[in-house]
Amino acid sequence: MDLTRSVRNTCGQAPLVQTGDEYELNEAVRGQVEFEEQDLRRRMPEGPFDLVLCRHLAFTYFDEALQRDVLARIIERTRPGGVLVTGKQERLPAPADRVTPAGGDLGIYRVSRP
Repeated sequence: MDLTRSVRNTCGQAPLVQTGDEYELNEAVRGQVEFEEQDLRRRMPEGPFDLVLCRHLAFTYFDEALQRDVLARIIERTRPGGVLVTGKQERLPAPADRVTPAGGDLGIYRVSRP
């Protein structure tokens, strides 16, 4: 999957630039990005978000009930067409009705609205 084509900002530019095996934010969109760190068990940022990175945490260490709760809250805060990225080995709890795999088995999901 080509992340630079999958995730685009409102101007139609690819916000990610590949450098070797790594990706970094395109300089033109870097100022538009805000990073937040929260304890998902207690509080979650308000959103809405275009991209949520939740790797090797909620869907690895939380019990299934808490995983379902966290997933529902992530979906509520993600714009239609937004992307959720988990760890490659992580699996979302069932039911995950409003997320569709968008990167094969890479842990990349497209979020939709009902």
